[in-house]
Amino acid sequence: AQAGAFGAQARARWSGGSRGRADGEALGVNGPAPADAEVVAMLASSGVPVLIVHGELDRIVPLSNSRALAARLAEGGCDVRLVEMAGCGHCPQEEAPEQLGSTIAEFARTHGLVDK
Repeated sequence: AQAGAFGAQARARWSGGSRGRADGEALGVNGPAPADAEVVAMLASSGVPVLIVHGELDRIVPLSNSRALAARLAEGGCDVRLVEMAGCGHCPQEEAPEQLGSTIAEFARTHGLVDK
């Protein structure tokens, strides 16, 4: 019975939970879930630059989630960059690996995380 309950919770979370909804309940629209708020606060106070990469054609996780997360992080004083990868869906690392690699490398160079 417990495995069935877990399965139902997982299905609800990923098929209609706060992270995967397309009805305006994406992260940040009506406020993040408590765990999300903790992550935002932790990242915003860490001083670590954050790169968020999201495929503009992603049909699994709404782009609005990443936009809302980036906005919340920026509001918290985080150095955040959101890259919306044109023509990519949910897996930019498979759909445009060279472009993603270049994006990550440029971000790392810009923030002094690697030698130029």
